[in-house]
Amino acid sequence: MKRKLFLILSAISFSVSAQIPIDGLAPDFTATDIDGNQHHLQEYLNEGKTVILDFFATWCTPCWGYHSSHVFSDMYQAYGPDGSDELIILMIECDPQTNMDDLKGLTEVSRGNWLKGTPYPVIDDHTIKYNFPVSGYPEWIKICPDGSQFYIQGSASNPDVYGHYTNQMSGCNGPLTGIENHAEISGSNIRVCSGSGINDIDFEVINYGTNDMQSVTVALKKNGTVIHSETYADETFEMYSRFSATLSNIAFNSGYEYTIEVTEINGQPAFNGALESNIITIDPTPQSGGDLTIKVYTDYYPAEISWDITDTEGNVLIGDGPYQAGNDNISGGGGPDGLAVKSYTLTLPEDLQECYHVNLYDEFGDGWNTVLESDIHTGLEIISNGNQVLFIDGMTIGEGVNEKYAFQVNGNLSATQTIETNPLVIYPNPSQGIFNFTTQNPVSITVIDVTGKVVYTASGINNNDAINLSSLQKGIYIARVKGTDSEKIQKLVIN
Repeated sequence: MKRKLFLILSAISFSVSAQIPIDGLAPDFTATDIDGNQHHLQEYLNEGKTVILDFFATWCTPCWGYHSSHVFSDMYQAYGPDGSDELIILMIECDPQTNMDDLKGLTEVSRGNWLKGTPYPVIDDHTIKYNFPVSGYPEWIKICPDGSQFYIQGSASNPDVYGHYTNQMSGCNGPLTGIENHAEISGSNIRVCSGSGINDIDFEVINYGTNDMQSVTVALKKNGTVIHSETYADETFEMYSRFSATLSNIAFNSGYEYTIEVTEINGQPAFNGALESNIITIDPTPQSGGDLTIKVYTDYYPAEISWDITDTEGNVLIGDGPYQAGNDNISGGGGPDGLAVKSYTLTLPEDLQECYHVNLYDEFGDGWNTVLESDIHTGLEIISNGNQVLFIDGMTIGEGVNEKYAFQVNGNLSATQTIETNPLVIYPNPSQGIFNFTTQNPVSITVIDVTGKVVYTASGINNNDAINLSSLQKGIYIARVKGTDSEKIQKLVIN
């Protein structure tokens, strides 16, 4: 599937690798971005900054190919206001019919979410293009402090792609200089079940400094106080390179503010910029009823993708794939399972409060992508009671994603139910099918499978009694255990 991105980029590459002068001085303009911030071109030029205008349309496939490469985003982090402050990039949407849904990738014609991970301002104003020699999309124009302007040429074949663009963006006040010991942490949004609990923090460290990063120290803070610190020194990372890391088994509570930041690079204090402190957002876990519809929107190479839903202990409740390969090309493209919608149903007991993980996998390692001409969005959607609980965009997952605590089923007890206060233990769990009971009072049990079907019942179970479920298939079951004045819901796993 990386082959498709290569085709996108190679189709729009140019043989010219240098900037091209444009006659005349750049016309001044003032515009407001989608966040309500005003941008005045001449003010930026008066400050001695180089300004890059990125003209695009949300339906433009070549624009999306370049945007998804994150080259301009990376350069903005290194040389923009949160870095050496030499450069401004303004992203200008040029279609007069565009709205916020298009920018967020929520319409069929939009190529994706243009706002996700974009650090520079986005301006939805098609009139700006009429003041500049814009002949198609994407078009990039560099404006120097003296008002001179140049076309910036794209490249897919240059192995030093960052150097290719750095050379073209330089040249106004000399080369872009950048700064040392500058890195960003990204990807630190998490969920914890019911607002508190244990989770891992998966994040990336990206080197935006001009020097190689040989070691980096990361600190986790709770309300400003360091609660964990860790140093990574396994490899050397050049400018713009990145590595993934995890802080494991961290206890979180939604009542506190957590931040994660780079404190040292190569044993020296990190550059004191805004990028170094990243707030860990504890997202509320989406809640659903017990009856779920799962829709899987496959990509063009169905034999490379799969998915599953697990409980917090890693037991798989439902999953599917890889799917049948197609015959459209030698790589298994197309076919009945390519760019298809697969529907599944899953019933979970609403009595049991439980959080669930959703996992998407891609064998090729670059996400669930579509063919070039397709407007289809890929991914996995969970629907409960007619409402969307969760959607994971398959285009963004790379080799896969583990969406921890992706959703939860409410554990509401009715007014006639109480939590069991007497000790009731069912063991071993998991088991081969034999479950023993420790109980102070006789109980009855009803066992249901994940479809909601009752598969076993028994009553008059006393202390040290056992039930035999070995005739059932391996998997997860829910046991409703009732005493004279109490009730307990418990998950049973048969291996």
